[in-house]
Formats: sequence, structure tokens, C-alpha cells
Amino acid sequence: MKSFLCSAMLANADENDEAHIVLCRLLMGRPEVIPAGSSKLHPSSGNYDSAIDNKQNPQWYVVWGKDMNTRILPK
Repeated sequence: MKSFLCSAMLANADENDEAHIVLCRLLMGRPEVIPAGSSKLHPSSGNYDSAIDNKQNPQWYVVWGKDMNTRILPK
């Protein structure tokens, strides 16, 4: 639930003062740990196919652009 709230707080309002988020189901595979806010665009090696900010309690999830059509399912 906390992740939904974080995403909602980061959503920018449009010209009608409305903000929207899309809830998705993710297939994470083999994530590597990267810090939240990182500007990385690709995994550091072929051993990883996604990323999280914290291994024990992830709050931020990254699916790399090359995998987004096979790892993200909008709900």
C-alpha cells in the first residue's frame, strides 16, 4: 500500500489539476540493487533483468526499457 501512496504523491497534475497513475503487475526476474533516484538506463550486466532499491524491503522497482513489453502488465 505504501508504494501506491508514494507513486500518487509523485504524479504531476495536468491542466485540469488531475493526476493519474497506472497500477501494474511486474515480473521482476533477477533484480539488482540500485539506489532510489538512480539515472541508470541499463542493467550493470546480463545477470540482471530488473532492479530494486532495497533487497530486504523494496520500495522502488525498475524494469529496463528493453524488457518492458514482456515484464509489465497494466491492471
